[in-house]
Amino acid sequence: MKAWYKETLQTPLRCVERPDPACLPGAVVVDVRAVHVPAYLMAMVDSTDIPLPVPLVLGAGGVGVVREKADDVFNVEVGDVVALDSLVESGDIDYPEDVLMGLG
Repeated sequence: MKAWYKETLQTPLRCVERPDPACLPGAVVVDVRAVHVPAYLMAMVDSTDIPLPVPLVLGAGGVGVVREKADDVFNVEVGDVVALDSLVESGDIDYPEDVLMGLG
């Protein structure tokens, strides 16, 4: 997979080829179709003042298609279009349509 990757705080952000992630229990693997690129991204990754956990593959939000799912995942199917947000877990959501409201 292609990924934006930062090896150390001193190295530049680079687009590199990385291994595809494994599908772990309770998880899905998503083919990302679109991502959110915040205005502050370059200031964040170019700074050595922000303690980023490196090495780091960037990507906290986006939209994609489920390629693979673990056996213990029941509320999503391969081929489903999903929203990605590193701050939201499925157990936090009472009404999924509320999360998707801003993506239309």
